[in-house]
Amino acid sequence: MKSGPLVSIITPVFNRQAYISDAIQSLLKQTYSNWEMIVIDDGSQDDTPIVVKEFSKYDKRIKYKKRIDEPKGAQSCRNIGISHASGKYVIFLDSDDYLASFCLRQRVSFIEEYPNLDFAVFAGLIFNEVPGDNDVLISENRALESHIDTFLNLDAPFLNLNPIWKRKSLIKSSLHWDTDVLAFQDIDFHIAALSKNLIYTTAYQFPPDCFWRKHMGEHIGKSIYHINTVNSHYKLFLKISSELEEAGMLTSRRKQLIFGLFFENVVRQYLMQGMYEKAVEVMKLLEEDKQISKNVKLEGLAYIACFRIYRKLNSEIFIKIVNKAYYLYWPSQTLFKRRYKFCRVRYNDKIVI
Repeated sequence: MKSGPLVSIITPVFNRQAYISDAIQSLLKQTYSNWEMIVIDDGSQDDTPIVVKEFSKYDKRIKYKKRIDEPKGAQSCRNIGISHASGKYVIFLDSDDYLASFCLRQRVSFIEEYPNLDFAVFAGLIFNEVPGDNDVLISENRALESHIDTFLNLDAPFLNLNPIWKRKSLIKSSLHWDTDVLAFQDIDFHIAALSKNLIYTTAYQFPPDCFWRKHMGEHIGKSIYHINTVNSHYKLFLKISSELEEAGMLTSRRKQLIFGLFFENVVRQYLMQGMYEKAVEVMKLLEEDKQISKNVKLEGLAYIACFRIYRKLNSEIFIKIVNKAYYLYWPSQTLFKRRYKFCRVRYNDKIVI
């Protein structure tokens, strides 16, 4: 396809000289030619700027920009990219990921047929070293479960490279990447989009057209247990709860799922660090913020007390019994259980790159 609407590819980058060439090459191989790639450097200390600028010398569609004043991080870089984008459509591509050669043609052809859509989601595949070396799908069509519920289970139905967005929809809805969020950025951004009632559809009937790199030693949705992320987690989950409540989407099930996020990623993080008073404080604040009932707060405080006993006794058997009792007693959505169905689904057809 030689003509058609401009697509802006927004790529944040930081010290990715080993991978950024592959991402750029995947754009140069596109069968759809009307695109621009905006690479926003987050302050790389390696040869990333040299690599990108060398490509841009020979192809003016590749544009290098450096973050200067805004907060550091991929979210800030993506926001800068949106502000500089000229395309009718936007795709977020991380610097270590890859697009199939037919990706832009497939996505533009589809979304142009549905002018009412704000975005459309396409399937992708995980890869380790070379696109096509893995047959595990990123996205799976689960018609029986809301994508909001799936995101709240940290079982992401899609990642940031799967959708194609109308740029004017991003601007009109004031949808942006929150620079205060230190983890779960994909979940934050996509739940915000869904809570704003942006119109979208999945296009999983088409071949996977993007590839998400799984680095060795990582697993999808890996939890981050650094204390400096706990405050970010707490604010994020309150924000998600508020967004869903304002949109009239905060069901009782979703309240339980959100509490599961609080309990696993805030309360238990404090417990693992021996910060029991902070864990108690969070349970009390959750009741004050009407995130949980008094009974759930008391049950949570009892769990904290049991955890302190476990630490004193150093008894793995004791804490296993306590955990088992809570998994049986509390609602199934309350205690957090990672499922990651989307990374267990195999793609059985021929992989096209």
